[in-house]
Amino acid sequence: MRPPKRIQPKLRSMPRKHTPSAIYLQMHQLANEKERLQQEVAMLQDRQRQVLQRLIEIETDLLQLEAACEQCRLPEAQSHAPVAEPCIVSSTPFRWMTIDY
Repeated sequence: MRPPKRIQPKLRSMPRKHTPSAIYLQMHQLANEKERLQQEVAMLQDRQRQVLQRLIEIETDLLQLEAACEQCRLPEAQSHAPVAEPCIVSSTPFRWMTIDY
């Protein structure tokens, strides 16, 4: 996994003017970026909770399946199971029949 990179601010081809309107514009843009990043963090936290919940479910299912597998391996479980009688197949050949339409 690669190391996280720092999010770089947007580059400008021309330097900003130092007027009050330019400063307010920059403040507005930074406030919008901050809100967007906060929403992204909230979405990532929700996704992390979903992934962790699924991992817990998978672990529980694995434990249940391992317990079921152990039950199948026990010799007592096999002795209580009914044993099917072998089926005897007759060795008589089939009788052929033809039907005319």
